[in-house]
Amino acid sequence: MANSGLRRGGLVLLAVLILALGALACVGGGADPTAVPPTPVPPTAVPPTAAPVESGPGSVDIVNNSSSKTICYVYISSTTSDSWGDDQLGSDNTVAPGQTFTITDVPVGTYDLRADDCDNTEIDSEMGVEITTEGITWTFTDN
Repeated sequence: MANSGLRRGGLVLLAVLILALGALACVGGGADPTAVPPTPVPPTAVPPTAAPVESGPGSVDIVNNSSSKTICYVYISSTTSDSWGDDQLGSDNTVAPGQTFTITDVPVGTYDLRADDCDNTEIDSEMGVEITTEGITWTFTDN
């Protein structure tokens, strides 16, 4: 009978040893060092969130719908600039009531606009105007 107790004890010890080795294999102790790791899947391309940059110049159509104000000076300045720069109508051009004048080749961007009468008195100004390749229309009325 004593032999059967040792046998049972030996079988229990063998079973515990087998379970321990199986557990070690599960936590990486039995990993194959020659195994090739799986190839990572490349990420899916995400479309850009920014609008595409426009190319080419824009324009400003000046429409004078006032009944009595003649526009003699127009200034277009970058919103980051501290000065107005040169008159965009030039010395030979004015925009009388009922007339339209187009300033072309304005680089695409955000600008401040100012229009003065012939006495250099400001008629109107617009700040932060986005000029695109489609151009803009700036209309003056008597208000």
